[in-house]
Amino acid sequence: MVMRSRITIAVVSWQQNDHGGVDQVDVDSWQTWAKVENRTGAPLTQNAQQLWQYDYKITKRYEASRPVKSNYEVRYNGMRMKINSVSIDQEGMIRYEVLRCTVIDEDILPQTSS
Repeated sequence: MVMRSRITIAVVSWQQNDHGGVDQVDVDSWQTWAKVENRTGAPLTQNAQQLWQYDYKITKRYEASRPVKSNYEVRYNGMRMKINSVSIDQEGMIRYEVLRCTVIDEDILPQTSS
C-alpha cells in the first residue's frame, strides 16, 4: 500500500479560558504517513446554514504504542477532521488502522442549475 500523504493525529481536550468560555487545546500530536481517500460529499443544513459534509477514508500503519482513538482529530491539508470510527485491517504480517473521518466545509456552496 502506497502512503503518500502526511497527516497529523491530535489528541484534543477542552479547557476553560479566562473569559469563561472553552477552548480546544492539543494534549499531544504526531505526524505519520497515510493513504487519504476522498469518499463522498453531501450538502446538509445546520442551524439554518448550508454546509457541505465530506467523508474521508484514511489508512495508516498500526502503531501498538499509540493507537488512534475515535475522540482524536486528524489534520490534513488545512482541514480538521472528526474521526467517526477506527478499525484494524491486516494484510499478511502488517496491520493498518482505517479511520473514517468527516470534515465540514462552510466555504463551499452547492452548485445550482440555471
